[in-house]
Amino acid sequence: MSKTGVLILAAGKSRRMGRDKRALPWGTSTLLESAIELCHSASLPCCVALSSEPADDHWEAHLRDESCTILRVATPDSGMGDTLANSIDHLPSHWEHLIIHLCDMPLITKETLQSLDQALQTAHIVIPTFSEKWGNPRGFNRSLWPQLRSLTGDQGARDIIRTSGSSVTTIEVDNAGILTDLDEPEIYRFWYQIDQTQL
Repeated sequence: MSKTGVLILAAGKSRRMGRDKRALPWGTSTLLESAIELCHSASLPCCVALSSEPADDHWEAHLRDESCTILRVATPDSGMGDTLANSIDHLPSHWEHLIIHLCDMPLITKETLQSLDQALQTAHIVIPTFSEKWGNPRGFNRSLWPQLRSLTGDQGARDIIRTSGSSVTTIEVDNAGILTDLDEPEIYRFWYQIDQTQL
């Protein structure tokens, strides 16, 4: 049983996209389903954080057969920090390491997740880099979960990383996708066209 799991953040409002980006086509499914499939391909268990609003009921029903744990979190309007904080206490109890993945980053490869998993066996915080630029997803040891639980607003774990100094480990990966999130229509259309040529 893996002691590393992936938390897929999917409780946001997609305001910059102007529509529910979780449902946008990607590959042969959607952005959200693709994120779950990525975890499966890396042999890592995953939890999906959805909002507690009725509008997300259909996602919970739709994902029921996807071999992932569904979390319904409150206060999604407050931002990523609140989503993280409200998810921590509901993660599987045997997880010792957490990879935080954004559902609008479909260019992440399974090798990147596996590299994060390997590094987390000895590190407290792991950040992937490409050409020395920090990217996502990012990994955290269980010892940092109390700090993740106290997050608020839309800053994510930025302040935790900033104050952790030598506890932060960076790993260079051969995956430029760690720098690309599809949070605006033009960016999504550009990468979707490329994705479709590879099917």
